[in-house]
Amino acid sequence: MTMTSLDAAQIQRITANWSALAARADHFFGQVLASQRAHMQCGPGCDACCRQDLALCTLEAFVLLTGLDQLPPDQRASSARAAKHGAPPCALLGDGGRCVAYEHRPIICRTHGLPILYQEQGSEQGSLSVCHLNFTSDDPPADAVLNGGVLSAGLAVADGLARQELALVPGDDRVTVSALVAHGWDSFPGGPPS
Repeated sequence: MTMTSLDAAQIQRITANWSALAARADHFFGQVLASQRAHMQCGPGCDACCRQDLALCTLEAFVLLTGLDQLPPDQRASSARAAKHGAPPCALLGDGGRCVAYEHRPIICRTHGLPILYQEQGSEQGSLSVCHLNFTSDDPPADAVLNGGVLSAGLAVADGLARQELALVPGDDRVTVSALVAHGWDSFPGGPPS
């Protein structure tokens, strides 16, 4: 099922904050990759991070579903079959380990591979998460580490604003990528937007 009740201007308004956050994440990733190429294996066809079924917030579900609506029908059907058969890998992985919804992929997919620091609120200590293929011989430099708390906070604010724009009650209605791919807008929290 595709969603056609919102026009392009409404979709752009709902996704504007996410688009800005995604652009910043992409920019940071590009900077780190350029400066740390010797320590990072990320690149076209690497799908080591795509071995899980991610749960997305409402906004990212909306963004992904709008991207899925743009796929050719045969690609959409192939991805839906993969989702119904229970990936991993991600149901959106196409030929050569490439994402078929690349431009609409979630923020976490845009930052996988980067060293990400997660800190408890009020604590100076935290945990550093790094892909097992990257920075195997050296610790990442501080300017290559993404602050996971700041990124999560930005996404939470953008999600709240999108939920408000969509007239959805506040909450944390997460939905998996496989459910979105398999069932389309029927799996969207609160049903298809009107």
